[in-house]
Amino acid sequence: MRWWHVGLVVLACLAVYSNTFENDFHVDDSYRVQDNPGVQQFWPPWRHFIDPTTSSHLPRLVQYRPLLPLSLSVNYAIAGDSLVGYHIGNLLFQIVASVLLYFLARELMSHWSKLTSSPHAPLFVALLFAVHPVSGVPVNYICGRDLSMMQMFMTASLLCYVRMRRLGENPVRWGLCLSLLLLALLAKKNAVVFPALVVLFELLFTKGSYARLWRCGLFVTVVGALLLFLRFGLDFSDMGNIVSTVVDWREYGAHELQHHVFHYLRNFAWPFPIRQSAIDEPETWKMIVGGACAVVSWGLAAYWWRRAPLLAFCVLGYQASIALTSSVIPLHDEIVAYRAYASGAFLFLGVVVLLQRLPAVSIVLSATVIYVGSACFWLNFTWKDEKALWGHSVAYRTSARGHYNMAQAINDDTDPAKRRHFDIALEMNPTYVVGHIGLAMLQLRTGDYDGCVERMNLAVELGPNKAQTHYWFAVALRVMKRYPAAAVQGEEAAKLQPRNAMYQYEFAKTLQDVERFPEAADAAEKAAALQPGNAVYQYYAGERASVAGRFQSVVAILEPLHARTGGHQHSGFLLAYAYHQTNDRTKAIRYMEEFLARSPSIWIEHGTLAAWYRAAGNVEQARKHQQIYDRKGK
Repeated sequence: MRWWHVGLVVLACLAVYSNTFENDFHVDDSYRVQDNPGVQQFWPPWRHFIDPTTSSHLPRLVQYRPLLPLSLSVNYAIAGDSLVGYHIGNLLFQIVASVLLYFLARELMSHWSKLTSSPHAPLFVALLFAVHPVSGVPVNYICGRDLSMMQMFMTASLLCYVRMRRLGENPVRWGLCLSLLLLALLAKKNAVVFPALVVLFELLFTKGSYARLWRCGLFVTVVGALLLFLRFGLDFSDMGNIVSTVVDWREYGAHELQHHVFHYLRNFAWPFPIRQSAIDEPETWKMIVGGACAVVSWGLAAYWWRRAPLLAFCVLGYQASIALTSSVIPLHDEIVAYRAYASGAFLFLGVVVLLQRLPAVSIVLSATVIYVGSACFWLNFTWKDEKALWGHSVAYRTSARGHYNMAQAINDDTDPAKRRHFDIALEMNPTYVVGHIGLAMLQLRTGDYDGCVERMNLAVELGPNKAQTHYWFAVALRVMKRYPAAAVQGEEAAKLQPRNAMYQYEFAKTLQDVERFPEAADAAEKAAALQPGNAVYQYYAGERASVAGRFQSVVAILEPLHARTGGHQHSGFLLAYAYHQTNDRTKAIRYMEEFLARSPSIWIEHGTLAAWYRAAGNVEQARKHQQIYDRKGK
């Protein structure tokens, strides 16, 4: 065992990713991390396994990946909303995944390969995977840790399985293999490809009848059991959030052949154009090249099947690992660099196995590690903030979404570049609803109210069933003080997504504006119930309940908030009046005393407290607070 190899992998990761710790939140991080109340409390940890909504506060991003919100809640419990804390967590997962790949490569090269391997070959496999810019994406992208966690557990499961097949099977080893696969699936369901890897291993490395493939059935059972639990146990499916029914699967598959060569494979050799929302217009000749590369790879796998089974395993393992996210299954996402992350392990293993007999191979591979590590270190800077991330994407050609995000990253509304990027986004995709919303909100902030309303009406026309459109229209109309129209839009958003707390909260505010107080209290309570950890929603619900005269509800809502936060804003004041209305003088006086101690400048309530003390028969305290009221009132 060469433990200094492991130490070198760890040091390489620490060096290459040393400039990532203060990189900003990006893309879905705002929904899954920053503003997600599901990760802002650790206890009870098992709620993530039975409630998929803890994964995101935006319904269209809700997916069953319980280890993601669980790990984020652990981060939050330790370091709060610290960028450094989150990035340390991401880096730890990448380090462990890389070290496990080292042991897997060592096992395969030492015991299952017909080719003689250098003792340093597994080290180069692990180093290339550890510091390549493709691997750098889930290190920089905080909620991208689901991919590195999946890779970590999937590699561990495959390592355990390969060793078990060499050393002998027993229930404990089987239990460990299956448990690790389950953990991989709980991190990200891309691990459903794992049984295919087991089949490849059995066909390539072991001998006997096809009956030996029964082992694969045990892994399929784990996958199937989880999917059945989701469908019938939790009554949940995130397929609608992932798979598009608009795109033709044949057309999509042809495009993916192009992307395999001109994006995913190219990124491994020349990683500098790695960016968000990459765009590559379909071209027939590129699709033909992509198809030819697929056919050639299958031919190589067939050629190596008996001569060099480890190389065949790498070729087919690469394709199996990327098949779920880059095949004929039409996903909503555009070209995403980290789709090739898991398959990179097989690519690097195959490259090292193929090159290890060349002269001076250690020098060549060392230079390659330095090259990809340096590229990764440089690309880490593009994740510094939103402007850097999307500026890099724009420089290398991005989609309408990329230009939209670039516009949003420009903080100065008077900067012509902000409007220009919105215009480019809508020129590229005239039906891009989110782009129209972004431009409308810019028009609102710059005083072009008529232009904002016209643009929002267009967005509603393009996406009448998109709650997001009605929500932002309601927000804009409230700013313009067009309250009745805002209430109409707010109600539509709340109806379309009744489990979105943010939309219920906005609806409550629009109802308040038109003085529909009981309905406002209902909507506010619904928002608070949907996100019980959100102090703003809880306080607002208590406030609306107070205005509606529902004092028992005020107590029920604000008592837990007050105890948890030690006094949130004016929750003590509202509780004091609620208890006064329910004839609990002792608690009313206690909460009012506490409120006045926290807010000494609000002298007028000393008169109220004096009256309450007189009613309670406490003349001395009544005189004290009456004197404060009289003195301050002069």
